[in-house]
Amino acid sequence: MQGAVENLLERCGYIQLLDGSVVLLDDGAKALILSTLRDMSAGALRCLGFAYKEDLAEFATYDGEEHAAHKYLLDPSYYSSIESNMIFCGFVGLRVRTCTSWNLF
Repeated sequence: MQGAVENLLERCGYIQLLDGSVVLLDDGAKALILSTLRDMSAGALRCLGFAYKEDLAEFATYDGEEHAAHKYLLDPSYYSSIESNMIFCGFVGLRVRTCTSWNLF
């Protein structure tokens, strides 16, 4: 999953470390991430966070609209249960550039 870092952190209970191990996401780690996010945002970077979920439950065998769990994707009341207890794996800062036909050459 990708999205605003602050929103993803609210949905994550764990964080993946550089060595690939997964540990609980505590308040100290969240504060450090948010501090880094503020610094990057102050530098005019658009930040995008990434998270994933290992326990896919009924979605583990999902293969399209005919799957029994597809109905959960169509009902917004299920989103919070689907997008919870995820593993935060990082974020990037992107510099946005405007490209018009005037500056292509």
